[in-house]
Amino acid sequence: MRSGRWCAGFDVVMNMMKAVETIPNWFKQINYPKDPNDITVLEKEHWPRIECPDIVEASKPFEVRINIGAVMDHPRELAHFIEWITLGRDDSNMVMCEEVMQPKFTMPRTSFWISLDRSTTLVVRMSRNLHGIWENKKQVYIR
Repeated sequence: MRSGRWCAGFDVVMNMMKAVETIPNWFKQINYPKDPNDITVLEKEHWPRIECPDIVEASKPFEVRINIGAVMDHPRELAHFIEWITLGRDDSNMVMCEEVMQPKFTMPRTSFWISLDRSTTLVVRMSRNLHGIWENKKQVYIR
């Protein structure tokens, strides 16, 4: 005989599987808003916002703040959460920083201190357990 706790957990998993079947396959591609001038609610929750100076001094550390959700915070539930966030450089496809997130207990934001030796495009990627990988980019120039 199954315990009530096991059955409740099983029901949650089955409901999640049904929900995943009804959404587009987000895991075959890197996701972006279809129209950055008209972002949907789903895109607002999932597109990363990058906050850092547009111009920095060479080799001088500066902060890059990342918020999951361009306008509103991403949910942080056991069934729907951010798995990881990476910050890299577009010119070398190099990941400079990574943070692993835990469901429910972590806020959907982070910050990294980095320095650059040349102008580059920063690339932020975030993985969500239900909606795949989303990406945003920001050009940063060296003074």
